[in-house]
Amino acid sequence: MNEHARDNKYLLTAKGFRRSIDNFFDSTLPKIGHALTAGINDNFESFNV
Repeated sequence: MNEHARDNKYLLTAKGFRRSIDNFFDSTLPKIGHALTAGINDNFESFNV
């Protein structure tokens, strides 16, 4: 999400940040959602400490 919503931009205000995130969920995610499913899984690695 970060690479699509902020793209390494510094947003001066919280309002600008929220607008960028809202735009991601409203506009960008519906367009790229199918491509993201390949990177989302439930394969968790457990560590024995």
